[in-house]
Amino acid sequence: YITREVSIAGRQNITITLATDSKGLEEVVVVGYGTQKKISVTGAVSMVNRTEIQQTPSASIQNALTGKLPGFFSQQRSGRPGADAADFFVRGVSTPSGNQSPLILVDDIITSYSDFANIDPNEVESISILKDAATTAPYGIEGANGVILVTTRRGQVGTPHVNFRTEFGAQTPTQIPHFLDAYNTAVLRNEAGKNDATIAGTLSSYVPEFSASDLQMFKDGSDPYGHPNIDWYQTLFKKYAPINKSNLDLSGGTESVQYFVSLGYENQGGMLKHFNQDNVLDNNYAFNRFNFRSNLDIKATKSLSFKIDMSGNNTITNSPKFDGGSGSAETAAFYEVFNYESLTPYIYPIYNPDGSYGFANPNKSVPSNNIIGRLAYGGYSRVRQNLLAINASAIQRLDFVTKGLQAKVTLSISNSQAATRTTSRVNFPSYYYDPVAKTYTPRNASIYRVDPFATTYAAGSPRRQSGITATLNYNRSFGKHNITGLLLYNQSTVVTSNSDVLVNYIPSSLRGITGRAHYDFNNKYILEFNGSYNGTDKFAASKRYGFFPAGSAGWNIAEEHFIKNNFKFINALKLRGSYGIVGSDNLPNNAKNSYEENYVRGGNYSFGETNTVYASIVPSTLSNDHVTWEKERKLDIGLDFSMFNGRISGLFDVFKN
Repeated sequence: YITREVSIAGRQNITITLATDSKGLEEVVVVGYGTQKKISVTGAVSMVNRTEIQQTPSASIQNALTGKLPGFFSQQRSGRPGADAADFFVRGVSTPSGNQSPLILVDDIITSYSDFANIDPNEVESISILKDAATTAPYGIEGANGVILVTTRRGQVGTPHVNFRTEFGAQTPTQIPHFLDAYNTAVLRNEAGKNDATIAGTLSSYVPEFSASDLQMFKDGSDPYGHPNIDWYQTLFKKYAPINKSNLDLSGGTESVQYFVSLGYENQGGMLKHFNQDNVLDNNYAFNRFNFRSNLDIKATKSLSFKIDMSGNNTITNSPKFDGGSGSAETAAFYEVFNYESLTPYIYPIYNPDGSYGFANPNKSVPSNNIIGRLAYGGYSRVRQNLLAINASAIQRLDFVTKGLQAKVTLSISNSQAATRTTSRVNFPSYYYDPVAKTYTPRNASIYRVDPFATTYAAGSPRRQSGITATLNYNRSFGKHNITGLLLYNQSTVVTSNSDVLVNYIPSSLRGITGRAHYDFNNKYILEFNGSYNGTDKFAASKRYGFFPAGSAGWNIAEEHFIKNNFKFINALKLRGSYGIVGSDNLPNNAKNSYEENYVRGGNYSFGETNTVYASIVPSTLSNDHVTWEKERKLDIGLDFSMFNGRISGLFDVFKN
């Protein structure tokens, strides 16, 4: 609705009717380090709110964004619980190497990809994606791949509101291939062997692998132990995997203090059936997540206020761990069911007549033991991860200096840690059953009992991030002239592990200054300039900093009299354009400090007459002090429209990166 101001002088009863904001005059859009009214935005921004996000019951928040934001491309490479978060890009891939994902900020604090995937959608107020130079230039050296801004919920003045939400869903593969049965597989196997013999010129001596009697027993199922016919997909996997979420939040406040507190729990099950007979341990796929958030707003004086935010999560990702033919114990079941050499429908019966695990004829080569036995006796790999983040801000209005001026300082710190516990066992007895002789032949005569469990523990690698941001904001109107400005200093430091011991746990820092100047006349003609001067310690001192400018303009055509008077069904019609330069400091393979020359231990070399052996030192990475940030030029021309009181709305964008 559009804001109205009504005089109450001499009136006791007042009735006010608010007009619908069909033009978006009051709608606010989150942009880089601030907000703007939608009508005055000149950059390419798309936004989605919490209601739209929660319509998709997904374990990872980025999966719920698919199809809801123009310019947001996602690809889900896995459906495994705890590892199903989609990769995503903004307007495609902008940088040729290194990290190609967009920059992510939660309440203006830089957030990692994995931490973003574990955000509880119930905590989110809105998500904006910034796509062009006008909106990403404030992030300069980090803006080439686009920017995602997450705004969390905050308390409102009023009585306490308690909300509880729970939901249940079922996940199923979108397409399941049809597997051949044992008879048709054997027929094609014979045909393939015949073709090979024809090519090799040995057709005259060719003997089919499966005789006519074998084919008949596959077909009629008369010999389930000697000629089994097993649909391994249906045997191993369920049709559906459950997912459920529950959220409890409390919000409210007074004029002095507002609060929002949220607790969340999520459980995601896997597609694998349960084969662990003794229930000693849980070796199925599963993902459990606990989230909490507390956002507190305190008004200390008429001009001074504080924000104190605390959030975190704890996740447990469980996967089966067993000896797999693929070499990847966590996904071996999925690998083998789609691999002909691992699991044919006639490879072996699941169980023998005496209840022991079946195995193939010793004369045939089989890569791994009975897969059902491996699942039943196998162990698990369990990853526990936790995150704690604290942000504190102080906001001081400086109206005593000039009206509309405000200063803000934000301090942030976060710490995440992951640890892995693996419990597994490999060997167990299985037997080939000869239905004619009624004999049992062990797969390995030296294996006559189930191995005891072996447990390993990996403490994992902590990741620490800290940052400071100092901001001056200016927002003031002079009649029909509206002016806003931003001047910001920020610095962030990340300390994390690296496979390169030379930079392992060496801090990586980013520092810069950002500015923005915005002018519009009566919300009709709009001009804006954004720029940032920032740098990173990944490069040599002379190549460390860069300036990234962008300019944009907009024309609200719907505010012109010839539109208002002749096309009253048009509520909003805005033409906008932007051009600028942004950058990227992402080096290939997470490299750091390209300007340093590194040396490592090499082979041994003998010196002297007594054959004394010394270890050599050889160059590892040669220094290159000319390496610097990538630059990308972005051009965008867009048209926003709304008609018939908002019943029809949309946007068109043409861009060139």
